[in-house]
Order: sequence, then C-alpha cells, then structure tokens
Amino acid sequence: MLSQINGWLERMPFFEPEYWTSYQALFPDIKSQPFWSDYTTLYREGLNEYEKNKIFDYNYLFFEIIPDELPDEQKEQFKTLKNKLTAKAMRAALFIMLYRDFPFFQNSFRILDTLIEIDNRLAGWRHAHYRMVRRMIGMRVGTGNTSGAGYLEGAAAKNYIFRDIAGLSTFLIERNKLPRLPKELIRKLSFAE
Repeated sequence: MLSQINGWLERMPFFEPEYWTSYQALFPDIKSQPFWSDYTTLYREGLNEYEKNKIFDYNYLFFEIIPDELPDEQKEQFKTLKNKLTAKAMRAALFIMLYRDFPFFQNSFRILDTLIEIDNRLAGWRHAHYRMVRRMIGMRVGTGNTSGAGYLEGAAAKNYIFRDIAGLSTFLIERNKLPRLPKELIRKLSFAE
C-alpha cells in the first residue's frame, strides 16, 4: 500500500517546468527548484533558536540536504535514515497540505488526512490492547514467547504506517508567508481554463 501511495504522490505534476515560467524566486538558488529554495529559506527563518542550533536536524533530511558542517559519522547516519516515502513524494504531500484550499488538492488532502486518521485509530487500538494485556496478565510472558505487555508497549510506540505523512506538520509555515504560486499553476489548480 505504501508503494502505491508513494507512486501516486510522485506522479503529481506540480513541478513541471511549464507551470513555473513566471515564478519570481524570493531566494534564488541554482541547486534546487526555485519554489523549494524559497520554501526552505522561509521554513528555516521560522525556526526558534533551539531548532536552529540543533546539529543533527532531520529537517535537512526531508529536503535532501546534508549539512557540510556535520562530522562524517553523522553524515553517514543521515544516509542510512530512510523514510517510508521518497523525498519527492514527501514534497508532493507537503505541497498538497500547504495549498489544500485549491480545488485540485481538496480530495488529495482528504486522502492524506484520512491516512493519518487511520494511523491514529490503529495506535489507539494498540494502546487499548496493551492496557488490557497489562491488566489481565501483568508483566508475564505473552503469546509466542514475547515479553507480553512490554512487547506490546514497544510495538504501540513504533508501528505507525503513515508516520512520514503525519510528520509533515513539522514543515508547515504560516499561511500568510507561503510563496505566491505562478499564475500558470494557479489556473491548473483552480480548474480554470
């Protein structure tokens, strides 16, 4: 299922060159697409001092940037961290969340929101199951020679299917600071032809 969601998000045609011909970049960067260059800069400007001073910042991972100032062993850790969705799919999902008021994105946003809700409900069930097992057998060995309630407690904390999508709220900025989209793309997203 994750591979289908990943494929669906990667196919979103938001960043085809024909939609960005009139885009005026606020913070031009020749290394990346102009919108993401602007967005990354605006995002970083919105971080508080604690967030800005974190050495090993997962926000860089989302934008596929490994900071040069990291020691080599931390750069290797960055490379081994894997999201379940690709960076391209994550950027598409973030773009949908940012501009969800456009008619083109309303159903896509509902799908993403429903996936997060499914994860939340499964987590609620796992937690209720853990509490029931803890009440019934305490900390004794569980089925299949697991550690019982301890195993369930750990499983409840780490078994999120759509953790990547739920984590996108970390990357949201104030709506009034969102980069203005080019008119070609606005026409496409508004179904106005």
